[in-house]
Amino acid sequence: MKLAFLANVISHCPEMTRKAEIIEAAIALLDRDEKPGVVSVAREVGIQPPSLYKHFTSAASLDAAIAEEGFRRLAEYFDAANPKGSPRRRLTELLQVQRRFAKENGALYKHMSSAAIEGAPEALALTARFFGTLSPLLLQIGVPERDHVHAVRMLRSAVHGFVLFEVSGQFRMSADVDVSFSRLCRWLVDGLAGG
Repeated sequence: MKLAFLANVISHCPEMTRKAEIIEAAIALLDRDEKPGVVSVAREVGIQPPSLYKHFTSAASLDAAIAEEGFRRLAEYFDAANPKGSPRRRLTELLQVQRRFAKENGALYKHMSSAAIEGAPEALALTARFFGTLSPLLLQIGVPERDHVHAVRMLRSAVHGFVLFEVSGQFRMSADVDVSFSRLCRWLVDGLAGG
């Protein structure tokens, strides 16, 4: 329902349609391992570079918009997740969601990590959603409510660091990366449950 409404709004607002088209073109460039600069994105969309400034005030604002779209897409992955089982199992499955998104959207995920997006609405909304999803599970495994912010920060940063290394090709040892990630999740969750 929300997507149909949004599609209707966008179709009646050419400004939003063009902006979305520019962001999609920038993501396509990222997927081809090209930097989405003003000139390359304008060329990809078929407009003159100065026309890009009708939609974005600077290259930095374009970078932030690309990252915000990445956070919006990551939120869709979390929304689609339907973990089952014990609280520990559900918590572990939610950590897997971030990894799956990063593996399926490697270039975009790396961009999300490097763009200056302080205070970006999509990033803040995802953080709030992630916290709201994890907090009840943390309570169920015995983490006191006063420690939830610390626990969520730990989980997010550990998983983020791992997947950022993974999508950047930094794991070159012969050990299975899936096994390493499973152990990371188990040790994190077990540590929280036992601590």
